Amino acid sequence: MPRPDSGNALVFKPTRACPARCDFCCDPLETSHERLHRAEMLDMVEQIAKALPGLIGTVGFTGGEPFLLFDDVLAVLERAAVHGMTGAVVSSSHWAHDADTAQQRLSALAAVGLRRYSTSCDHEHLRFVPLERIRYAVSAALELDLFVTVTGTFSQPGEQVAALLGTDLAEQVLCEDKLIAPFGRATGQMATVRHYGLEADLAQWGCYRRLGHDILVQPNGDVLPCCSTNNTINPLVFGNVRQGDDLAAIVRAITGSFLLRVLKFESFALLRELVERHVPKLVWPDPALASGPCGYCAEVFSDPHRTAVILDALVCEQPAYMRQLAIKAGLPEETLFALANH
Repeated sequence: MPRPDSGNALVFKPTRACPARCDFCCDPLETSHERLHRAEMLDMVEQIAKALPGLIGTVGFTGGEPFLLFDDVLAVLERAAVHGMTGAVVSSSHWAHDADTAQQRLSALAAVGLRRYSTSCDHEHLRFVPLERIRYAVSAALELDLFVTVTGTFSQPGEQVAALLGTDLAEQVLCEDKLIAPFGRATGQMATVRHYGLEADLAQWGCYRRLGHDILVQPNGDVLPCCSTNNTINPLVFGNVRQGDDLAAIVRAITGSFLLRVLKFESFALLRELVERHVPKLVWPDPALASGPCGYCAEVFSDPHRTAVILDALVCEQPAYMRQLAIKAGLPEETLFALANH
């Protein structure tokens, strides 16, 4: 089953609260009172729809547990649908006490544009959410013809979601098997490429979202270009809507970022090559001591000085890189000049 990975998504993390306490959670701040309010999220949807029509195709929710604020999710997806945006939700499925409840709640969301439902199924999640609830939610989502992703985060290579979820459902959904990344509650755990016995290949490592961006709005108003491992430590925050930064301007900066373009369409190997032309002695983290591409990204940009050096080097490299792309695409000379001097 192919992943619908194209296009940009505006993702709200309305709360850090969660009914689970998984030992690998990258954001273990369940007791935090920070939250995005319904009026704020509705306003952000309106801002994007008016300022950047067509740029955002999906409005999503992650957490924490967004179903703790179900009425807010429903209202925001309803508003997004008015502007032609579809919906996506990531949930633990803790709320699906029975088949009827699962059907009722997901039907309500599907009626206002929900198209993707994502949940988790692994040893840690099952300590807090009974398997039957996950199966109720997944079954209801499939009956509603939603695209379903079930993710498992494991401590050892080879462990699989399908073995826990059941092959009857696993064959109908996209199963993602991931390994623990040592951030948040998992800090200090033996969770590295070397520990897992895997290969660290920077030429193959890039952003997990190769097409489009998951533009994440945190409960405190920070806006980041992704919602993966580094959503709690990455200093590449593009702005904060609570501090008065314009969301449309932030989204333009993210979608136009040369750094993100390199990481999404190229690799960390090319990033290092471009930077080392200007700063050959820059110290980079050992990829074998990272947990994978997202973990390596977090390690690289956890150092503010290194981040600044990388961004300065990319400013110098962008014109030549864009000119090469234009030549390959057969663009006219005036376009090449404009790109080279952008």
